[in-house]
Amino acid sequence: MHRVKNCLYVFLLFYCFSSCNNKAVDFNNGLVNIQKSVLEEVRSFKGKIQKVNVDSLPLTNIKTEAERIALFINNKINEAKNLSALKEGENLKDAILKQLQFEKNIVEKIGRLAEPDISKEEKMQIETEFLNSQNKANELEANVHAAQEAFAKQYKFKLENK
Repeated sequence: MHRVKNCLYVFLLFYCFSSCNNKAVDFNNGLVNIQKSVLEEVRSFKGKIQKVNVDSLPLTNIKTEAERIALFINNKINEAKNLSALKEGENLKDAILKQLQFEKNIVEKIGRLAEPDISKEEKMQIETEFLNSQNKANELEANVHAAQEAFAKQYKFKLENK
């Protein structure tokens, strides 16, 4: 009887541990799926923009497209905020939220460039910000990666490189 109790305790511990790992993996995957969907939209948008001369942006539908993508990103930000974070998951969630907010800000500024009433000074300021944005993007990506690795280590699962 004592052995049966011990086996039952071991089984329950194993079940609880594996249950926590599944929740951690699900949480991680949920955030990664949100992140991927936003990055796919942004890449597609970037491809459209690269075909257009900056001076002719007001003559295109880029403003409308930027507003649509900014709304999409905002919805994904809210979706990420609503995910229940596990212990130590807030750091990962916050890192991804910062990255998503950065992407949204970039898209909104591109939309601003497409407005016909933009001043030359504001246009120059936005263009300068774009030139410096790669460093910020790399920093945010590194923060997400570090937070994700720490989270995976905490819950003892391996990350896939995709």
